Amino acid sequence: MSVHLDLPVYKSCYDLTKLVFETSKDMDKLYKYSLGAELRSDVKDLLIIVFRAAPMENKKETLQLAKEKIEVVRLTIRIMHELHVIDIKTFVRQNKIVENISKQLNGWHKVSK
Repeated sequence: MSVHLDLPVYKSCYDLTKLVFETSKDMDKLYKYSLGAELRSDVKDLLIIVFRAAPMENKKETLQLAKEKIEVVRLTIRIMHELHVIDIKTFVRQNKIVENISKQLNGWHKVSK
């Protein structure tokens, strides 16, 4: 197993991806194939960005992309909650992981400068 797969930020992104996929299967079709599909794609993209960033020497641009992607994910989750697509419990669980990832990405970005 690659060492970068053991990084806490990678594990958090993986957990968020699993959670989003698990919770989106029960969404109303109106949102499942629009907001839900976008969110699934964004969290999967974030996971891939973090996976690719880990072994890179110069991570600055890639980490900036990851930071932007996590903010898009945060916004989509908020919209889904406000539209009652996801319940408060799901919103809180997802948001805690998003906040954790955001803090880790910010720290990683500072260290890599």
